[in-house]
Amino acid sequence: MAKSKKVKKNKIQSNNEVPLETNVEEQDILVKEAFSGWPVILGWAAMLIFTFHACTHMVAAGDTWVAMACGRHFVNHGVDTVEPFSANSHKPGPTLEEVQTWPRWAQWITDKVGIETVRKWHPTGWIDQNWLTQVIFYKLVPESSYADGLSFTSNALVYWKFAIYIITIVCVYYTSRLLGVNPSLAAVFSCFALFIGRSFLDIRPAGFSNVLAAVFILILTLSVYKNKLFIWLIVPLTIFWCNVHGGYIYIYIMLIPFIGIHFLQCLNKKWTAIVYNVLAWPFLLIVIRAAIPDEASGEEIQSSTILALFLFTLLLGVLDIVLIFAKDKLVCIDWKGVCHTTGAFIVSFLAAIIFNPFHLTNLTHTFVISVSKNAERWRDIHEWHPAFDWTNPVGTAIPFLIMYIILWLSFVAWIFAIIYMLRSKASNDKNSRKRKIPEHILWPRFDIALVIISILTVYMAIRSRRFIPIAGIAACPLIAFINQELIRFLLAAVSIRKFGTITSFIKKYVLNSLELNIAGALIIVGLWQLLFGRWLFFPIPDDPEHKLQPRIILFVLGVILAYNLLFVSILFWPFKRKNEKSREQKLNMENIFPKIIFGARVVIFAFVIGFGIWFSMTFKRVYLDPWPNDAKYSSVFMRMTASDAKPFYTMKFINDNKLEGKMFNYWTEGGFIAWGQEPDPNTGRTPLQLFMDGRAQAAYNRQAFDEWSYILAGGRITYDILLRSRTTGRSVSNADYKNIGDFVSGELKKHDVWVMLMPSSVFNDPEKSSSYYAIKALEDFNDDWRLAFFNDRQKLLVDITTQKGKELYDGIETGDTVYPDEFHSNLIKAHKLLKYEPTLNDKINGLQLAMQAFNAGYSPAAMMEIISNAIRFSELTPSIKKFCEDYVESFSKNRDTWIKQDGYRLKVESARYACFRLVQAAELEKDQELIEIYSNLNSYCLSELKRINDEKRW
Repeated sequence: MAKSKKVKKNKIQSNNEVPLETNVEEQDILVKEAFSGWPVILGWAAMLIFTFHACTHMVAAGDTWVAMACGRHFVNHGVDTVEPFSANSHKPGPTLEEVQTWPRWAQWITDKVGIETVRKWHPTGWIDQNWLTQVIFYKLVPESSYADGLSFTSNALVYWKFAIYIITIVCVYYTSRLLGVNPSLAAVFSCFALFIGRSFLDIRPAGFSNVLAAVFILILTLSVYKNKLFIWLIVPLTIFWCNVHGGYIYIYIMLIPFIGIHFLQCLNKKWTAIVYNVLAWPFLLIVIRAAIPDEASGEEIQSSTILALFLFTLLLGVLDIVLIFAKDKLVCIDWKGVCHTTGAFIVSFLAAIIFNPFHLTNLTHTFVISVSKNAERWRDIHEWHPAFDWTNPVGTAIPFLIMYIILWLSFVAWIFAIIYMLRSKASNDKNSRKRKIPEHILWPRFDIALVIISILTVYMAIRSRRFIPIAGIAACPLIAFINQELIRFLLAAVSIRKFGTITSFIKKYVLNSLELNIAGALIIVGLWQLLFGRWLFFPIPDDPEHKLQPRIILFVLGVILAYNLLFVSILFWPFKRKNEKSREQKLNMENIFPKIIFGARVVIFAFVIGFGIWFSMTFKRVYLDPWPNDAKYSSVFMRMTASDAKPFYTMKFINDNKLEGKMFNYWTEGGFIAWGQEPDPNTGRTPLQLFMDGRAQAAYNRQAFDEWSYILAGGRITYDILLRSRTTGRSVSNADYKNIGDFVSGELKKHDVWVMLMPSSVFNDPEKSSSYYAIKALEDFNDDWRLAFFNDRQKLLVDITTQKGKELYDGIETGDTVYPDEFHSNLIKAHKLLKYEPTLNDKINGLQLAMQAFNAGYSPAAMMEIISNAIRFSELTPSIKKFCEDYVESFSKNRDTWIKQDGYRLKVESARYACFRLVQAAELEKDQELIEIYSNLNSYCLSELKRINDEKRW
């Protein structure tokens, strides 16, 4: 037997290195048994499967299209602050007039260096922190995929999404491994990290911040656990990050506590106590003063703020105790490491200013949008709301809640373990004949700075759900490490207490415990899903604002039960007991437990393979099988980003008719409208200027946002009318609609807007918001505005009191207005004839055109024209009835074929409208048989629409 060797004290414990005070031979055996062979292959397979699963969530692509538009502009015209897409955006500067409003010190600097120097190093205007991502997006997509203006067939950005999150999970995995986490446990929590953020992972510039945050945390871990010089990797990381997304500020937020904590650890205990308490507690007072202003009353101080301050105070107190009384048990970089980290911080800070086209503004802009007086208003956007705001439609925080509970349970369990460690240590000191628990088992070495970074990141996610993906990335390695060390300690403690040794115990049972715990947790998860799956993701009862909903209680109970397996599994091991009565009993125990371990491995293997099969089948059904929502836009990218709802045909109409001027558009549609237009080749300016788009603070001030919101909501008049309607139960009258329409029209005219473009999500849902009433009032109750283009996705209205609007509207009849195809041409002509022209012959012609439009596109919008506008004239009733009967018969005959084709949902919805009309006709004729037939078919259509909605969303 080889002679045992001791490890140097500065060697960090991991599964690939010798732990403190552990002999080499023992550790070699441990490494060989550490899930080698097929478990490693299974772990990597699981990580790939969970990565692909995380990338397949459908998230509407508002930011994707504006990124494409900006990327095209930057490639063709360079990066500057001249905004080309909107009439209401920031203007480039600073101008001399703006300088006069600055603080005196800023005016003094401007006088000394000159206005041109200030414009170069601190420009104002359109500050696009995502410019490099946008260029990458534009360059990734081949022009051939969108050259005709009516398609977008490339999946290149989907591949980009898969690539960055594969890099992310690899970084999370190796961060866990550097902390000393077992490979399989590291794989489990790496998968969990991606699962936590799944509903927030979309194709947008923020994706780079997610992956780069994982890289940053890996660099910090490398610098602590491997070599301090790794910290210099943050310099190139920062240079790249500060050009692809504004989230690079995360580096500086986290480096401050990282440097500060390691600086304190390098001091002796006396100076650590003095410096920490001199700095930390005054800092707490500053935080309290900032969080609770003097003028705030008790009612204005939210309970969440008080809880956050309490936890922050508790964290400072615990950190105080740990740094002073347990600092020798912590991993720490030396003084040179602190100097290297500080130097890397300074160099990266300067690099972020120098190697960015916006220089100083790229830094100051982040603080302006985060802490300025208007920052709170911008955080009204759903993705900025707190994680546990259960009414929020953006993403789901349920997986984050599970992680949050596990994190708390882990810390609580660790505290009890530490108490037990201290008692055991005291007992061992009194009884020297009893073997002590080795130091590396009693006090696992870890970096408290990385713990603080994880906690701060989780707090960021609690305050704003957009940080949930980063919180999972930062916290999961920590959770894996804590729980592995808990298992190690508990098993060691039991072994020492009963038998006075841990060598054979560690070699055989620590790693098997992880297998048993993972398998048990999977069984609990499966059982919980089986019993309560229908309730876990929906409020019960329908009270989404209540924090302690039954679903939350179910989740808490399930997580606690699964987590307790960490401790229950310890009781199952076949420890050799003094009271064993026979050799046969011992042999039975030794035969049973290998079978239990084998069963646990089967459960893990079955879960990974089963989840992979389920994922593959679901991916095929959602992304590769026929797409029911659209007959043309059915690529994986279109489905994943819900881009089939974007106004492709509308943009073709805008370009063909050379529309220019000012428009009023929906917030999330603005980026696509900018992308879909043909910009001026010299300036990049788009002819039809947006009112607002998803770039938010980067391109607009608060006034523009408030004006957009006010107009879209129909102003105060709409609010009063709807409040009265809810109070009295009286519906909104035509006179009310007339008043709303006059208000909206007047506001648009003030801004010189002559075009309004709105998506169906606004004009089809009266329950969603007051916007529905504003659009309806403008279209149906105001004589100045007319519908010039529409389909199932969009409506474009124009102000016919303007020359451009009148020419465009009159061109519908004369043929001067150009439409993308026969379907749209016939549809708008039918609408004009049926709604506005007076003679019966016009109505007949309009009906024929509507029928032709429907036959060309199987469009629910065309069917609605037939059964709603046309039904007002009794002379047209027989033709309408016959048309609906023919279509229902055709649908019944062909639905088995149509269900295998793209665009099936449009045909189902059209059939539902036709059945609705035929039921009305049968009721007038009192034909009970027909009523039953068409009612049953209508019910079938509703069930099909529900099935499509359930099966084709992910």
